Amino acid sequence: MVGEKLMKPNLSFAIALPLLVVACVSTQTLSPLTLHLYDVAKGEVLLASASNDGTGHGSIEIALPGGGRAVGEYTTMPGGISGWGKIYGLVYADGSLASAGGQQTFTIQPNEQQGSFVAVSDSGTAIECEYVVNLLNHGHGACKDNQGVVYKLLY
Repeated sequence: MVGEKLMKPNLSFAIALPLLVVACVSTQTLSPLTLHLYDVAKGEVLLASASNDGTGHGSIEIALPGGGRAVGEYTTMPGGISGWGKIYGLVYADGSLASAGGQQTFTIQPNEQQGSFVAVSDSGTAIECEYVVNLLNHGHGACKDNQGVVYKLLY
């Protein structure tokens, strides 16, 4: 056709567009997770918030009774964690709180991962937890503080 230029494919545009899409996806911010630590013996609930950047590792903050807070970190491992299960067994072994004496063996589903966290406060309260989480970031677990209180963890 007279007066029309043929458009040649622009290689730089073809490379830049997928990189732009990847950059937009990888900078996505995930919402923090809200966790509930249930003291079923007293009927009380502690609320916690965990950072969530998709790496399986981050910070956690637990609101303590009386206005204090405990801060710490968590880690989730795809292949499981060595020595994991002693605290989890306090809540989930044999269906009763009193049945676990040591490290337990639990069946973890293929789409679940094991994790643990620890948080401490300025007043000396320490809380250690073990949990199982699925691919949708829904989890359950067990926690124990340094005063002997056992919590059921749900999120």
